[in-house]
Order: sequence, then structure tokens, then C-alpha cells
Amino acid sequence: MTDKIKKDVASIMASFMKALSKAEGAKEKFGSERENSMRDPGTQDTDKSFRQRMFSNAPKHRDSFIIMEKKHW
Repeated sequence: MTDKIKKDVASIMASFMKALSKAEGAKEKFGSERENSMRDPGTQDTDKSFRQRMFSNAPKHRDSFIIMEKKHW
């Protein structure tokens, strides 16, 4: 890049950042705050047959592990 282009880019970015800092929506806070981010372990209903279905759908498994293939595309 030439020096002129670099200066133009810096000028455009500076003016954009200045305009953005004045925007009303720029000061909004996004996301959510939670008092407790962890789930209570006893509150979920679990599907008793999920583990059996998961292993029956896996092409290869041994004991409690699913055997995955690497780079097989």
C-alpha cells in the first residue's frame, strides 16, 4: 500500500470510530447477566434410553467410549 492510501484509511477509520462513539445504540449492553450460571444437577429430566440409543447409533464403540475416525472424508 502506498502512504497516501494508508493515510486515507486511517482518516476514514478515525472518523468512523468518532461517529460510532457518538451513536446512541453503541452504549447498549448486550447479553444477559445470570446470578448462577450453572444448572442445578437434580432439576433435569433425563432420558433413560439415551445412552443405549447413542451407542447403538455409533458405528464403533468400546465399553463407554465411542471410537472416532480421524481424517476420513
